[in-house]
Amino acid sequence: MLNRLTLLILTTLIVAASHADDHFIIRATVPSAASELTHVPVSADIGIADMCAALEVDELPLDTTLAASEKLGGGTVRGLIAQLDRVGEDRARVHLLLDPEPAGPREITVYLEGAPEGIPAPEALPEIEVRRRGEAFEVIGEGFSVTHDPAKMAGLPSSITFTDTGKVFDSFVLNDRVYNKGMGSFYPRNDPEPEVALLGAGPVCVEVRVRARYLSDAGAAPDSHPRATYTFRYYPGSPLVEVSADIEQDSAFEWSQLHFIEINFPDDSFTHYALGDPANLAQFTSTEKSARNGSWGALTDGENALGLTGSVIVYDQAEGYGRYLHGPWVGWNAADAHFRAWLWLGSGDNALQRLAEDVGAVGTSAPALALAPKLADALGNMWLLPRVPAIQAAMLGLEAPTTGPLLAWRVSLVQNALAQGASQMDVLVAVDALGQVAQADPAAIAAHVPDLPGGRLALKQAGSLGVGLRTDGDRLEIVSL
Repeated sequence: MLNRLTLLILTTLIVAASHADDHFIIRATVPSAASELTHVPVSADIGIADMCAALEVDELPLDTTLAASEKLGGGTVRGLIAQLDRVGEDRARVHLLLDPEPAGPREITVYLEGAPEGIPAPEALPEIEVRRRGEAFEVIGEGFSVTHDPAKMAGLPSSITFTDTGKVFDSFVLNDRVYNKGMGSFYPRNDPEPEVALLGAGPVCVEVRVRARYLSDAGAAPDSHPRATYTFRYYPGSPLVEVSADIEQDSAFEWSQLHFIEINFPDDSFTHYALGDPANLAQFTSTEKSARNGSWGALTDGENALGLTGSVIVYDQAEGYGRYLHGPWVGWNAADAHFRAWLWLGSGDNALQRLAEDVGAVGTSAPALALAPKLADALGNMWLLPRVPAIQAAMLGLEAPTTGPLLAWRVSLVQNALAQGASQMDVLVAVDALGQVAQADPAAIAAHVPDLPGGRLALKQAGSLGVGLRTDGDRLEIVSL
């Protein structure tokens, strides 16, 4: 009886027999604060070859929309639209817009060849449009349009139009830069040969990618060759624009300043600003002083508002350096840096109040993961694994062994590996190996180290404390504590 029960539990944890799948799974977490939004944007990156191998299919349908669904309470199902775009040679990105309710973990099924019978039609999405003007892109969203022109500021936004009022804001520069006292400043907007690409053109998301080098005003690059990849994501029916930047350099040169999203303007395009509270409204009067807030800041002229989430600085000087709305400003001495924030572009008497509600609802969800069904099932069942030794001991009338916590630790390492960049096939192999060890000899768990990519993993434990260390060449990092 013991062996049969143990075998029944463990066989659910070992990777199932091979067969092709006609769908994949998206797992995401929707924060409770997102209830203020009409839709919650969710994106997940996919390794194309890795997903094909895990699904056992030859190819994925790319640069298209796919049917999707989500199971709700009471046995009901919601139909959805998924957008799957190629974003690199072996990379794809799937976009979805979810209802804000229910908050918490969510699971969506994306179908490769059309929705099966019984899946309801998805609701129609608001329109979002991309207009090409030569090499430039104009993205027309809900109450705004933004221009990305390679000939102006290297394809970073060079003009914003508030379409509900007709206001055009094009007197600004995006003054992002690196700075060193002995060398001066270098700007991505100075790159005369940027790479500007339209990665996705809707209907779920318009995504524009800009790759540019940091160059001086004379066009010179520093020896460490810093460069940035900016991604701008626009969503239908939303005034929010998601902006991220992945910045890297050849060597870890020390820059005293690294600036992300500095919207610098020398005039009265906006006459007031607010920080963290719509009631906290101040007028620009050229004080030559700055003000800060840790949640959001916005520029306004009474009708239109341009907001930015996160740690924000506003500076007030009409002449000389100029006024600005500014995001992160940090020192940088590493090989890479990563930033993410949201812009808010809208109009109306209540624009600041709407902005405050919207920006409080974004940026707090966990990254979404795209999973093959067999891996989703294996990860979903792994919570049983640490209980097996205790179940065995209880049925034999023995004291619970100490291998349960050791097993739980290894389960968490395997479960977290995918979010940290491991391939699905690597994680599938690690899941299978862990299940096999637990089935053959639970006592051997203490010596088992999951074989995961990224370097050699070492697990050290003393009593109830444990540390996981990963070495890769000369680099040593803590991956679990």
